[in-house]
Amino acid sequence: MTDAKIVARAITELPPCALQFHPVDTSLLVLGTYKLEEATKTRHGSIDFYRFDPANPGAPLTLVRSHATPGSSILDVKISQTDPWLLFTAQSTGSVIAWRLDPETLAVTAQTESQVADDPAVLVLSISFQPQDGTVFSATLSDGGVSVCKVAADGTITVLKQALTAHGAEAWISAFGTGDLGNTLFTGGDDSTLIAHDLRELDTPAGAVWQSRRLHSGGITSILPYGAVSTAGVRAWTPAGSAHRLWTGGYDDCLKSIDLRMVNNTLAAYSPPRVQSEMNLGGGVWRLVPGSSDTTGDRVVVCCMYDGGRIVEPFAESEEAEEPATVVKTIREGHTSMVYGADWSPDGKYVATCSFYDKAVQVWEST
Repeated sequence: MTDAKIVARAITELPPCALQFHPVDTSLLVLGTYKLEEATKTRHGSIDFYRFDPANPGAPLTLVRSHATPGSSILDVKISQTDPWLLFTAQSTGSVIAWRLDPETLAVTAQTESQVADDPAVLVLSISFQPQDGTVFSATLSDGGVSVCKVAADGTITVLKQALTAHGAEAWISAFGTGDLGNTLFTGGDDSTLIAHDLRELDTPAGAVWQSRRLHSGGITSILPYGAVSTAGVRAWTPAGSAHRLWTGGYDDCLKSIDLRMVNNTLAAYSPPRVQSEMNLGGGVWRLVPGSSDTTGDRVVVCCMYDGGRIVEPFAESEEAEEPATVVKTIREGHTSMVYGADWSPDGKYVATCSFYDKAVQVWEST
């Protein structure tokens, strides 16, 4: 294990909490920021665009465009997997906004804003797209609810189904299953519960196929299923022998590999999953982001909140003992608190991270 090397950085005006490399304009970083004004209890944010020059290592990241969102903060940013010039932001007012990005000027225009929570005081905490259908996404909510939505070509968002009381506290994260689990949505919450929902019955009492509070001793904040695609949407995460596994992370600082196999090799309400292996990463496991190219293989960058980040490489199942992966790079310098966002460059040579209270965005060599 070695420390990753910083090749570029910048200090943002507002605290950043999510970022993505652009899959087409590959030197462009898209950031979402969040600010709560304590005096007035109002929130505001921005979408920021930074330019990274890989030919000039050591040069600072350049802010090329910033679009303020004065009425609400941004908690997550996702680029459409079907249209790279369509962006989606999770807002602190219970809505998701679809933005059209101009590839020449980098100006953004709000196409639609759709309420995915019944109450505008509810925060949208995360957005996750379905690997099999890039027009479907899930949104998790601060009141414990989860919404599944569909996006039209013009950016119009329709709420398909809602599980309004999925979790007893914040629903931090969600992820769609793939393959045989293609009709499954996994969610993790501040109530330390992992739930597998049947998408076909998400809005009914039968929607929860199983749920377990026995997997983590703190809130569940990250989920990575087998077959999940990279944020660039070009590569699936398929570690050897892992088709039955799910990675999860939480406030207990642990990355865990969950065995989803049941007695009859199916998801069953009477047989919740078990922890196959685990490792303590020294900080809350906020996000798990799979590699973006054949160069990265199945490596994953992990946001470790108050302890920077890690790049980890999964063990093949035959090698797996007590831990699911090995740490190959540590990301820490310049990040004191809290690392909430990370992504791989499309070519896999770099990793970008952002930390909230430092207001820092940094790019690192990944190898």
